[in-house]
Amino acid sequence: MLIATLAELLAYEFGYWASHYAFHRIPALWEFHKVHHSAEVMTTFTEMRQHPLEIIFFMNVIATTTGLTFGLMTWIFGPGVGHLTLLNGNIVLAIFMLTWGHLRHSHLWISFPGLAGKLFQSPAHHQVHHSTDPRHFDKNLGFALAVWDWAFGTLHIPSREREVSEFGVGEHRDDYATASRSLTRPFARAGATLTGPAPAPLADER
Repeated sequence: MLIATLAELLAYEFGYWASHYAFHRIPALWEFHKVHHSAEVMTTFTEMRQHPLEIIFFMNVIATTTGLTFGLMTWIFGPGVGHLTLLNGNIVLAIFMLTWGHLRHSHLWISFPGLAGKLFQSPAHHQVHHSTDPRHFDKNLGFALAVWDWAFGTLHIPSREREVSEFGVGEHRDDYATASRSLTRPFARAGATLTGPAPAPLADER
């Protein structure tokens, strides 16, 4: 059960990290992810400020990575392999959400230094992710863990002192000023990246 719990956690986190990376690095997908990054004030509700297409994409990738992992473990250990749960979810993810996880979309600067900052996502990790500072672009893409960011070079461990002063998408904020714009305009902007001239680097668009 301990092996299954760790394997499922790593599979979930890899699916989340890979999806998140794609939505940052592929211009057409970034137009949909901008809905989430358009928030200029962080609150718990910012978690659900996402385009439906993004949610569907993330959930299907995570279902694939965790499903393949459980399939492999069933083949190795036999039917009935299970993991430790809390509130019907992976116990580590559940503890994360019940403790500091709900603070990742907040203005509370709580950072994890040293090895802890390489293993876990602190609230400050995710505030760095939302920062308008070019030094922070495309960093800290994990959900509860920082291990895949560490492995693939997208990790920025926050200092103890606040590093972030501003959130949002800058001059493109009007595209996300209403719910209807947030739902429809990403399709037009994504289409433009596919049919128009080569898009500017992502860092220039924030």
